[in-house]
Amino acid sequence: MPEPPDPRRFPRVGDPVVPVPRRRTPDEPPGLRDAVEAHVLGEHARGLAARKKLVLLLVMAATAALAMVAAAVLSVATGLWTAKPTIEAQQDANREIDAEKAPFTASIEYDENTQGAWIFVLGRTFTEKEQDALNAIAFEDSSGLLYGERLLRFLQPLGGRFLARSSYMDKGWPTWRMGAGYDATVFRMNLYSERAGQLSITGMEAVDLDCEPSRAETIVDFAPQGAAPYEGVLFDLSAGGSGPYITDPEPLENQGLPYFDVRRIDLGAGASPGGLRVEALVDGESCRWGILAHFVDASNKRGEVALLDEGEPFFAEAAPTDPVQHWIADVGRAVEGKPPLAPCHEDPGASGMCP
Repeated sequence: MPEPPDPRRFPRVGDPVVPVPRRRTPDEPPGLRDAVEAHVLGEHARGLAARKKLVLLLVMAATAALAMVAAAVLSVATGLWTAKPTIEAQQDANREIDAEKAPFTASIEYDENTQGAWIFVLGRTFTEKEQDALNAIAFEDSSGLLYGERLLRFLQPLGGRFLARSSYMDKGWPTWRMGAGYDATVFRMNLYSERAGQLSITGMEAVDLDCEPSRAETIVDFAPQGAAPYEGVLFDLSAGGSGPYITDPEPLENQGLPYFDVRRIDLGAGASPGGLRVEALVDGESCRWGILAHFVDASNKRGEVALLDEGEPFFAEAAPTDPVQHWIADVGRAVEGKPPLAPCHEDPGASGMCP
């Protein structure tokens, strides 16, 4: 007995109509879909079943994705491989540019502090009229200005020049001499570097020393009423420019030692400017001189920089050993109602402070 027909193989009334794709005849020109498949899959995919075409397309997409990943990995690897040499080359270039800048520069500020002991020198003698005006300056007045400051204001327009007394030190320095009449020119040297890399000043020395006897004829002397040490360095120009030596009062064991034996000055790399109080000592002779500073930079390269006063040598003036006029300020005379300045050149007994 024949089997009944399978209802799944035959459509029934009411079933939806499923369109059957029409196959292209051999002589019919290819449509858009055929052109895309041929372009993407290639001519060899013609005639393949739709399932095989899909598999081929998926394989090609996976291959393309892997190629893209491989390219990205290669690009990253190449970047990492070349990054270090590029950074090093840039750093080398920056260092070369930085090395072209001046290692450091110096600006000078002279100290004319009249609160301590001081000397004014003049290249000529006072006229009688100037002597009268000088004697009229009282030791104290209502202006509130120190006696030395009022003398300074009087003397500078006449050509008077300010000299300081040497600092008091508990310990001497290697070239210190007992009984020497040291005069001092004091200035603050501000050191600054624009370099990005750090450098250190490791030494200084006095150079181009040119000294001659003082040409001043007049001294106005405010003898020490006491002395104090200062933080800084001194150059002893009376001993061939030896130094610099430490003048700091603490620690005491360092006082009088060569400064750069125990210290250095760091500059550059954004460091704050370094300030150094410099005291140039002379004795009877005035000296022109310069400073040669030795440094080492971050690359361990060593060099030298000549330090001057706006392009000119420093000048340390000495008081004359045998002045034509010698005036000494004596507080005792002021107490007695006399002019504070004793004319020692006229009367050595005018004050117990006259030489």
